[in-house]
Amino acid sequence: MNFFRGLFKDFPAPAQLVFLLMFVVVGSVAGTLLAFVLAAGFNPASIQEFSQSLTTNAALAREAQFISQLFTFVIPPLVCAWIFSENAADYLALRRPKNFGAIAWAALSVLFMLPVLNFAYELNMQLQLPESLKFIENKIQAMEEAANRAIDLILNTDSMAVFAVNVFIVAVFAAFGEELLFRGALQTIFGKMIGNHHAVIWIVAAIFSAIHLQFYGFLPRLLLGAWLGYLLFYTRSLWVPIIAHFFNNFAAIAQNQYFKDDAAALDRLNSIGTSDTWWLSAASAALFIFAAQKIVKKS
Repeated sequence: MNFFRGLFKDFPAPAQLVFLLMFVVVGSVAGTLLAFVLAAGFNPASIQEFSQSLTTNAALAREAQFISQLFTFVIPPLVCAWIFSENAADYLALRRPKNFGAIAWAALSVLFMLPVLNFAYELNMQLQLPESLKFIENKIQAMEEAANRAIDLILNTDSMAVFAVNVFIVAVFAAFGEELLFRGALQTIFGKMIGNHHAVIWIVAAIFSAIHLQFYGFLPRLLLGAWLGYLLFYTRSLWVPIIAHFFNNFAAIAQNQYFKDDAAALDRLNSIGTSDTWWLSAASAALFIFAAQKIVKKS
């Protein structure tokens, strides 16, 4: 295995990008096939049944989600870091933060962002495509509704053991994997191609948001992705955005669990910072700026 370490370290950044995207596509297909084989064996006739089960069988959906994350977000950047560098951890910025106080402020910063992200989501919801493209908008809405149903299927549980599994898959593992790919690998590669770090961060954030295929959540996810990128830029440690990403995901899982039997209360919580409570967005923005300044000073 050591033979492959740094084997392609002299590859130019565009070639590294092509290889990374190729590994992501291959990994995504391989992950889907593996999830199918584990669930249905080697029976091609079960493909339709397997697809339907993903919308009704929560345990199967969790298993497929974990395998998809592993093969799409975790393995490809690790492989690329291994062959493009003699120090994979350094390539992905998996180094210890210089100041652990920055971790606490990073976690607080994403929590302070939540009302702002709610406000951004409300703005995003008001965007409409031209009438000539209404069929595309309807398709987008159908895809997002299906995605939301899949998320609800995974998260909806009365078991604390299953809740713990959800925390691991949706908060811990998802945060680790997505940050490995987007901030660890993509931000590194684009950084070699583009001299302006602001451009790099926002380009990667746009890709991060777009790959989730949720048009009406594009703007808030763009803002979150950009901040995670800046966290890496200022702290030089991928562990900081990983932890911040975890707290963002965990907040969503926890509130969904706590209000699982009260949809109205959950809707009110997700509306904090919008409409009549817009002032909470302004207050949270001020708190976020305060936390961001602390992070910059400690870095």
